[in-house]
Amino acid sequence: MFAVPPREPAVILVPNPAGGTELSVEVNDAGVAQFAARLRKVARERRKWAAREGVACYRLYDGDLPEYACAIDLYEGAAESEGILYAHVAEYAAPKSVDEALARARFEDVLAVVPAVLGIRPDHVFSKARVRARGGGQYRDAGGRSYVTHTSEDGLICEIDLGGYLDTGIFLDHRTTREMVGKMAAGKRFLNLFAYTGVATLHAAAGGASSTTTVDLSQTYLDWA
Repeated sequence: MFAVPPREPAVILVPNPAGGTELSVEVNDAGVAQFAARLRKVARERRKWAAREGVACYRLYDGDLPEYACAIDLYEGAAESEGILYAHVAEYAAPKSVDEALARARFEDVLAVVPAVLGIRPDHVFSKARVRARGGGQYRDAGGRSYVTHTSEDGLICEIDLGGYLDTGIFLDHRTTREMVGKMAAGKRFLNLFAYTGVATLHAAAGGASSTTTVDLSQTYLDWA
């Protein structure tokens, strides 16, 4: 691993999502402008898709550029937080070949750019670090303060915690499976094993299941459900 010499701080300009004058963003490296352009492009495309499909929480970016290795999910608030947008940014652990200081500086730049590009308040951007646990392939959370709010899925209100855990309480890639459960549940008994926070159970109940049972090894997740 080679040490990377420090770079001078820079300022990049990004289009203002609300229109008007471009926004100035202070960053460690002006090269993050490429990431900003990529995020703006995919956000524009995904937001159109989400509006068409009625989807309120979805992934915008997933390590599209190797230098900026993170996942960015967008959540539209519901209930008491209706009309508020949140971003959840999870950093992927950098390989040993990447200088730690460089990786840290790049992630700082990501966090500086995200609110400007997406038009989200900086305090509504939540960051997590995925760090490989010792002796295994599982990831652990680098830590964070709990921030509980609500989003929606198919008209159902779901509680999420954007700050306290690596995951937020709803697996976005299981959305179509949960929709299928809701469509098939009428009049049936539904057993949800390894249920996490029980969002699939919510779909089953809304779909007319005669009874539901939610099981998970974690009491924390069961209390959440």
